[in-house]
Amino acid sequence: MLVFCLTITTAVEVEEMPAGHPQVYTMKPPVNKHPRDYTDADLQGLFDQWEANDDPLDPDEIEGWRKPPPLDLNLLKVHTSEQASRIIKKDREMKLFVKFDPKMSRAEIDDLTNIWLMRFFNNHIISKRRFSQEKEVEFLFIEGSQAWDAYHFVMDQDEVYEVMLEGNKYKGKAQLRAENKTKNEL
Repeated sequence: MLVFCLTITTAVEVEEMPAGHPQVYTMKPPVNKHPRDYTDADLQGLFDQWEANDDPLDPDEIEGWRKPPPLDLNLLKVHTSEQASRIIKKDREMKLFVKFDPKMSRAEIDDLTNIWLMRFFNNHIISKRRFSQEKEVEFLFIEGSQAWDAYHFVMDQDEVYEVMLEGNKYKGKAQLRAENKTKNEL
């Protein structure tokens, strides 16, 4: 049985940085190595080399890493869960799930939600939309406190079967209409 020992050494060097910057230890990736064969350390070395000469980004430019403002506990003296949620979800993402009337087609739902997105935009509510299931649409609100404004708008629409916000399900007009129709038939 033959045992081969292969020792791979990688050079670690200290880059000279301007005053005020900590020293960065970077690993130079092997020159003749296929990118598919890079290890995590090789990739980290490449990333460090890539980022070494870049200026740091301003905090407002880093969209996903934006820190929410500190929470003032005195503001939590509220009477409803909606008011508390508006305060807590300020500058945080929030999702609103809307189920539509089963009689509607996907094209009708697509057209309707496009109109809603425009109405949200006209009211300075920044949102994104995607289909999560056949008759269900997920709205993502960058400013979570605005999700409640959208919730009130959505609940007034006749085509809405069910709305879910923060894990709570609310019956829409289409579901209430279907329940009343079943009660009247009995």
